[in-house]
Amino acid sequence: MSSVIQIASASALLSQAQSEQSGSLTLRDAISKALSSKPSVIGSRLEVESAGANYSAQKSPLNPLLSIAPLNNTVNTVNFGNPANYSLLWTLEVSGRQRIRKNEAKAQLAGAVADDETNIDTTVQAVSLAYIDLQVAFVQLENEALALSAAR
Repeated sequence: MSSVIQIASASALLSQAQSEQSGSLTLRDAISKALSSKPSVIGSRLEVESAGANYSAQKSPLNPLLSIAPLNNTVNTVNFGNPANYSLLWTLEVSGRQRIRKNEAKAQLAGAVADDETNIDTTVQAVSLAYIDLQVAFVQLENEALALSAAR
């Protein structure tokens, strides 16, 4: 049932594109128009961008914090070499959860890319089938017009 809907939507895109152009519509133009205007293709591209942003965020440490703070209120000049005057605080995650989050985000990114490629392939196939059907219909229409002119 969904392939019938996809072919119908591809046929509608082809008809719309052909009515917008004065000349004949090539298959490449039809595929380009369908890929740039079909909502599911646009949505899957946005999902890939979102998964990529999530992956890059999960690669970074959780709440990275580097803090250098004075321990006492001395009037001495700044001396970072004296550990009695300053403390260094750095959040370090050693439980392995960061690696798990990163691997999960990487898998989500791979899944989003695969879904996007499948969506593009399905759209190209549906547009190609509709284009072929349209070309066959045009040839049949021309044959009927020739037969009608010959019969008159």
